Amino acid sequence: MKWNQTLVDGGELTHDIDCIKLNGVIYNIEIQLKKYEKEVNKMFGELLRLKNHSNKKNLKLDVNSKGKLSGKRARWVLGSNPALHYRGNELKRHKVWFQENPDGVYLYKYTGWQKVVSNATFRIGKKRFPETKALVKLMKRKCKQNHWIVTRYENGDDYIGMHSDKTKTWRKDSKFQVIKWGHARIFRITLIDHEEVDKCTVLFEKILPAGTSIVVDMKTNEITRHGVPVMKGNVGISGSIVGRDIKTFVTFKEIKKMCEQAKRDKLKRLQLKQLKRAKALKNN
Repeated sequence: MKWNQTLVDGGELTHDIDCIKLNGVIYNIEIQLKKYEKEVNKMFGELLRLKNHSNKKNLKLDVNSKGKLSGKRARWVLGSNPALHYRGNELKRHKVWFQENPDGVYLYKYTGWQKVVSNATFRIGKKRFPETKALVKLMKRKCKQNHWIVTRYENGDDYIGMHSDKTKTWRKDSKFQVIKWGHARIFRITLIDHEEVDKCTVLFEKILPAGTSIVVDMKTNEITRHGVPVMKGNVGISGSIVGRDIKTFVTFKEIKKMCEQAKRDKLKRLQLKQLKRAKALKNN
């Protein structure tokens, strides 16, 4: 549809969108209202029963006795977990990562991604995760995807800032799909036309209800930003599932090696920081 002011008024979206046209440019953003409401409700009901990873223990990859990725120890990683911190700060959201392939791990390397969090990836099977498996099957009909991240917001203070997805580990010319869940939240999309994020042109800002699907192609992702801002008022629990088609696939042995190196690097940084602090105290 042709862009107009109703797309940025912050009200609830009342109709589907096949794309957005602005100043002769077509932004491939497809939004379908409540398309998967029943299925996403069942999926979250299933995933919300999972426990949380301990914030005091290192994440451990869930590989079974047959050397296959499992889902028996599937857990949420809280925003307070050090493995999910961004620049030393807690995230205002919680996450789980999963896939269907049991023979390795797909890596989606987004901004702030830590190597150790790859250990939180688990496999969804029909017996343990029938509702999640059912929704994923429907999502794959919409666009190719092999890796999923589910995010949970506890209230309106939880959010994700404006960003473009990092596509280095994606398959060429792929798309990502978001399905919203829970309390209706504002979804914002802006152009990348100013150095300051808050001054970029707003392309879309509407409240989206549970079950709503958003599909964005790689080209549009790279020239826009999207996010879920803080929302005032009595905002209940909400979240989303995002599916992507990832090309970067590593073995369990490579994951172990990668995480061990990250641990050594972290220790070196700590030691260097302590050395600098000691020198500063000595000079004073």
